[in-house]
Amino acid sequence: MNFAESVHRVVNSKVDYCNSLYHNLPNYQLNHVQQIQTSLARNVDTAPKSTHITPILKSLHRLKVNECIAYNFPLSYLQSSYNQST
Repeated sequence: MNFAESVHRVVNSKVDYCNSLYHNLPNYQLNHVQQIQTSLARNVDTAPKSTHITPILKSLHRLKVNECIAYNFPLSYLQSSYNQST
């Protein structure tokens, strides 16, 4: 693992950790987080800016920020409601 991959993993772990906090953010703020993820993914993949980001994120096994929020927010809600009922 090289330095770029290490940085990518650390930043993405922070993005994943804070998904529930991003749920009600306006789109312009989510775009800033998406730009960070996109630039890191391109840096790891050494792809130019003109390439589409979706195949790069798929190769890194990552979802876009808004997709990740849409996936993880209901999941965390269900987990917390399950934990309160037991």
